[in-house]
Amino acid sequence: MDNKGTYEAAVVDLNASVHQVPENGFEIVRGFRTKHGAMATRCFLVRRSGQDRVVKLPEDFYLKFSDVNPVNKDAILEFADRFGSLRYIGSHFHAPGDAHGKEGEDITEWKIEIDRLRTAIDLWFAAKIGDKPGIHRLLQARRKTGKPWILVSPLSCMPELKDELELAKMTVIVTVSAALRQKAEEDTPCMFPGCGSRGGSARSGHDYTTAWLRPSKGRDADLVVVPSNLIKAIWLQFAAVVAGQRKLKKCEAPDCARYMDVTGSPRPGACRMHSSCEERWRKRRYRESLRSQSENIEREHR
Repeated sequence: MDNKGTYEAAVVDLNASVHQVPENGFEIVRGFRTKHGAMATRCFLVRRSGQDRVVKLPEDFYLKFSDVNPVNKDAILEFADRFGSLRYIGSHFHAPGDAHGKEGEDITEWKIEIDRLRTAIDLWFAAKIGDKPGIHRLLQARRKTGKPWILVSPLSCMPELKDELELAKMTVIVTVSAALRQKAEEDTPCMFPGCGSRGGSARSGHDYTTAWLRPSKGRDADLVVVPSNLIKAIWLQFAAVVAGQRKLKKCEAPDCARYMDVTGSPRPGACRMHSSCEERWRKRRYRESLRSQSENIEREHR
């Protein structure tokens, strides 16, 4: 505890653990998986053979994930080729004609996580700026889309919440907490003829978050929180936003309106657009200025 009586926040270190990506990337394979006692057809993200390379996760990694189009398999594949799969161990499935089975990550899981994170960010930002119509719209959309599981409702443990602003904040908090605790779904015995795989919980052993102390300048030590895989890194980074450790703004470019993380900026309050958007609009204003000057010259010579 410091002199003001407040606890120092834990340091979220996305790169303290090793994140590896196959040099030859991934491929998307369609196949069959046993789920809820039935054979389900899914698309799976499968590692190509070859060596791995170590990647460093950027500070706005969670925003890059939320920007992925969840219905575009190529966009998911591009993200995976750059940063890796969500978890280290995939699900057991069978491609057509493959009796031995493969290991891959269900693309449906990616869609769910992207949708959940994107909705949570929108709801948190609306709550922070006091956008009650936006909050109402997001909460109503959650109820009407048939996907109530995208966000976790806090009403079961806090039914007294009536104000939508407080309800929105608490919804995001319990959703992030649930995502950080969530374990990978266990594989069930495979029903594919001649396979014999009994499933098991091997995936859950690689689905955790760790913490340790690290020497620090200015105080005795930092409490470092480290994600074990990609999906935990994504939610842990957004958790830092909710905890007030990171600063989130919305780009003011009219044709963008995406979020930007300005935590590392020397002047966060002065950041109004992404650097690419700022450059694009600077060129646009310059072209408009030249066109206006040209029109004025034409009028003067008439």
